This record gives sequence, structure tokens and C-alpha cells, in this order.
Amino acid sequence: MSFDQMMLHFGAPTICGIKPANLFSVKKECFSDEAFLEWRRHLQKNKISAFCAPQKKNALVFLYNSDWLKKILGDAFVQDYLAQKGYPRNSRGDCVLKELCRRMSAQKKFPHEIGVLLGYPIRDVIEFEKNAGKGCKFCGAWKAYSDEARAKEFFLRARSCCCLCEKWFERGYSLGRIIKKYKKAQKAA
Repeated sequence: MSFDQMMLHFGAPTICGIKPANLFSVKKECFSDEAFLEWRRHLQKNKISAFCAPQKKNALVFLYNSDWLKKILGDAFVQDYLAQKGYPRNSRGDCVLKELCRRMSAQKKFPHEIGVLLGYPIRDVIEFEKNAGKGCKFCGAWKAYSDEARAKEFFLRARSCCCLCEKWFERGYSLGRIIKKYKKAQKAA
């Protein structure tokens, strides 16, 4: 899978506006600084931000809708949860992301609070931590402990989004055209 294909495959739900953020790992030999910068330029035109957190063997790519992230971080329950994890209270999105990157680089244990930023229900994130990932009702992009039907519906929608975007990309459509085509298809559905 090429770098462009990975960006679209793993980022499609955020790029198309059905998820606030996506995080995925790219092996260093497959990562392209030049291609990443090109993607960032195109994504910014569509109000999606992107950054890369280099790791030892991989690069972690984080795509996010900053307006949606602000809304998530504005929730009092989310603020309390993150404050309990040691994040500064009432932080702007960029401060939380910087702290999260620092933790991903410095800690051996993955900071599961990232699930909240990825749009996973906070109850599922808390239950995942509490149960060490065991005993979920449904497993897809995340382990669902609370609303199994909602989780299944989202997983199907995200999978469909990825498949459509990949198909259009293979046909040579630009990123902007893919986004417009996806939104038009959703309105028609």
C-alpha cells in the first residue's frame, strides 16, 4: 500500500467528516515527508489538520477536525476525565495534542485517553481502561462497552466510507473531489 493509499484508507472517516480524528502508524520506510506535506496542504483546504509524531520504527499520523476537537474538549465530563489523567484543565486542542504526543513518545504504556479525541464514546474509553480491554460488547475500530448498536452502525458507515474513497482514489479523483462526492452521496442516501 502506498503512502497516499494509507492516508486515504486510514484517514477517510475524518477526511469525509464522519469522525473527529484518526490516528495510524506508518512504517518509516513507507513514510514520505514530501507526500505528507502535500496531504497537509490539501487537508487544510478542507478544514482538516494533520501532524506526524515520529517514533523509533514508525511515524504516527494524526488527522483531525480542529472545530470538532474543540467541541469534544469543551465538554465538562471530558475535561474532568483528562484532568484526572494530568492534562491541564480547559486546555486548547493544540495543548492537549502536544501533551498527548509527549506521552506517546515518553511512555511505554499507550495513553488510552486518545480514544476520546478519536471520537470514541468516553464511557467506552473509561470501561476499556477499567477492564483492560476485556469484556466488550462489540469490537471494531474501538471496543464498545456501552451502545453496541450505535457502534456497529458507525463501524459499517466508516468501512463504507473507506471503500468508496479508495475506489474513487483509484479512479484518479482528487482529494477535494472525493470529499465532495462522498458528501453528495451521503445527502442522497
